[in-house]
Amino acid sequence: MFTCLLAPSFRLQAALRWRDSRGSAAVVDEMSTKAVILEVNRAAEARRIFAGMTATQAMAHDPRILILPRAPEQESCLNQLLAERGLALSPEVELSPEGFCVINLHNVAAGTCWQQLADEQIAHLREQGVVVQVGMAGTPDLAILAAKTAITHAAIIYDAPAFVTPLPLLALEPGEALRAILQDWGIRTVGDFLALPGSEVTERLGAEAQALRRKVSGQHKRPLELLRTPPTYSEAYDFDYEVDTTEPLLFVLRRFLDALCTRLRTVYRVAQTLHLTIPLDDRSRHSRVFCIPSPTAEIEVLFRILETYLETLQLRQRPIGVRLCIEPSLPTRDQLSLFESALRDPNLFGETLARLKALLGNNAVGVPMLRDSHRPDDFFLADTFPTPPPGPPAPCHGLPLRRYRPAEPVSVQTMNGQPATLESAVATGNIAQSMGPYRLSGHWWDKESWETEEWDIELTEGGLYRIARQDERWTVEGCYDVC
Repeated sequence: MFTCLLAPSFRLQAALRWRDSRGSAAVVDEMSTKAVILEVNRAAEARRIFAGMTATQAMAHDPRILILPRAPEQESCLNQLLAERGLALSPEVELSPEGFCVINLHNVAAGTCWQQLADEQIAHLREQGVVVQVGMAGTPDLAILAAKTAITHAAIIYDAPAFVTPLPLLALEPGEALRAILQDWGIRTVGDFLALPGSEVTERLGAEAQALRRKVSGQHKRPLELLRTPPTYSEAYDFDYEVDTTEPLLFVLRRFLDALCTRLRTVYRVAQTLHLTIPLDDRSRHSRVFCIPSPTAEIEVLFRILETYLETLQLRQRPIGVRLCIEPSLPTRDQLSLFESALRDPNLFGETLARLKALLGNNAVGVPMLRDSHRPDDFFLADTFPTPPPGPPAPCHGLPLRRYRPAEPVSVQTMNGQPATLESAVATGNIAQSMGPYRLSGHWWDKESWETEEWDIELTEGGLYRIARQDERWTVEGCYDVC
């Protein structure tokens, strides 16, 4: 058995999803010269407004009609929502950019009530603000055809010939040339078309006619073009005008989180990362990634993170939309040892860090991490603590070096190219032994190029130190701990 989840007036639904519209509405193609209407709702049809009209003609029929441009990113989000619902039923899902997905229900438990299953999908998607039509049949093509005819309730096909015979020929969506020929022959329904001799029709009308017959035969189970990538948990919205305050952004983001967290809880996932993108009126975009200290699906926690960031955000241009994407993960279950303790509220700690970043700047607060470089004290600030690799920690070799920050200036006398004496605030005396030089260089391609010569020395009076020379300037880098 196959089922098809179809979102009727897909482009209009995507454009209207986060709007409160009760009257006539239409979506237009802005790329056309006269803004041709692509889809309309039932209220617009009641006022004799149909696809193919121009926006001006539609306004002549109803001056209050809401005319919206296509929203490709919102269409993509709606498509991902359909894919997510399909994958909840079966791993074999075919997704179409036209707003429907076909699911193979071969792994559904025996004895399942198909009508109840279809009603559950309709109710679940209605909670997400999406209207769908559901069709079920023994082949993918018949399931799609059933979904297109299921206006008021789910259509379940048990007898394929009885279902397709009374359908109009246009339900098969033949090409214009083939449709004109069949109309000249007086073919008006699918039953009339199937009554024609199969071999003669294929011989005279070609492969297209054969494909149409196969589509409604109820015997051809074509392979699905399976969805290979997991669905994304994302939402998008475009404002009608530029916004000057954060209130519209926060209002939309709160609605996004309500919907996304509900979807996460349905599949037993939590939010690990938030990706916030704000399109600006100069066609640029402002993006920010938030790593959640303790992954969660709590709306209040996630909203506080976004609200804290937007409180002090200053943009060069005004926002014209907002996008939010959640990277999900499995809930974490940490088993601590007897002498370990976790943060009482990791997300509250993360919110405190976010406020510090708002005050000091994003590059001034974080977890210090060493770069893969030979340069001393070369580090960067990360958003989260690193995950320790599995297994026991690698053993440490050598004596620990206690670095002076900043390094202490020193006066060094050399003999035969090696340091002989030094004088500084931390150490003074003759050098008994020295090892080196260890020459380090890097970043020669930019303004921060550096070249350092390091020595390990032992003073006659005792003490192990590391000294360095850079551009004829000597410094004491640190001292070694001797057990």
